[in-house]
Amino acid sequence: MASNRVLAWLRDAVRVYLAGWRLTFRFRGRTSRRDFWIFYLVHSLLLLALVVADSVHPYAVPYLSVIFSYASLVTIVSIGVRRLHDIDASGKWMFLMLLPLGGVLLVVPHARKGSAGPNRFGEPVCNTSAPAESQDGVPPASFTQKM
Repeated sequence: MASNRVLAWLRDAVRVYLAGWRLTFRFRGRTSRRDFWIFYLVHSLLLLALVVADSVHPYAVPYLSVIFSYASLVTIVSIGVRRLHDIDASGKWMFLMLLPLGGVLLVVPHARKGSAGPNRFGEPVCNTSAPAESQDGVPPASFTQKM
């Protein structure tokens, strides 16, 4: 029973992560808090695995983690901008990432609950605090918002 729930959550996490990559160049709209943190969790785990692979096999594919980091830079910025839009803040706050500890400063706004209703950046995404259940009992990935 519990293993089915874990597998269903993992499937949903992969859907959320892939949806984040599909929206790489979309800086409009909103991203829910749940989907933002799921994306960052999966992304961080992948990056950690690549760092370990780089250290174990340094000559197989050199600097694979660095290549992955640079390749995902626009995706990270776009999801951060959409998350800031969800709390009715300008995406310009993402420029804080350019500061030495700017990413740490962005944790607080990214962790805030999003605006309940429409804001200047559009309608809210699915209510992920009480999402609709799918057939397998796991909330569906609600990463996107039609614009």
